[in-house]
Amino acid sequence: MDGGETYLMPILAEFKDSADIPLIIEALQASQMDDVKVDSYLQTAYYKKIFALNTVMEWQDEIFIPTLEKMRDEELERKNSVIIRNLFSAVMSYDNDWAYEFIFDMFHNRGAKEKEVFSEELFRAFYEGKQSERFKPLIDEYGEEPFDWNWGKSELD
Repeated sequence: MDGGETYLMPILAEFKDSADIPLIIEALQASQMDDVKVDSYLQTAYYKKIFALNTVMEWQDEIFIPTLEKMRDEELERKNSVIIRNLFSAVMSYDNDWAYEFIFDMFHNRGAKEKEVFSEELFRAFYEGKQSERFKPLIDEYGEEPFDWNWGKSELD
């Protein structure tokens, strides 16, 4: 995927071919230092990461976990809210204890709570995603404000 086809990366998730895993990990680890060599904005580190995270949302393989954990720490430093929202979405797609602990640790131990933009991104990632019951306590605790889970439900429901 060196010729500008990074935007096709999420299609790889449909096939789940283990030969594609290095491509996805490489995109998750993309560095802005490499951006001087690209021919298309879709090949920038920013877009590579977004497309790779979208791929992980559809293909939750444990092999991506160490890279996602490293990415968390790097992106907290960069404060890029779009990448953080996509990271939250990718992690929540795992819908397991690791994913819950990943987000809890991010806010509780790594200082994301003080960076108010990440609270909004957590809520948006949840709301735009699968909305697993598992993550509701995190949304209430770290989202912009406690969410009324009954909002919008009619009294006839």
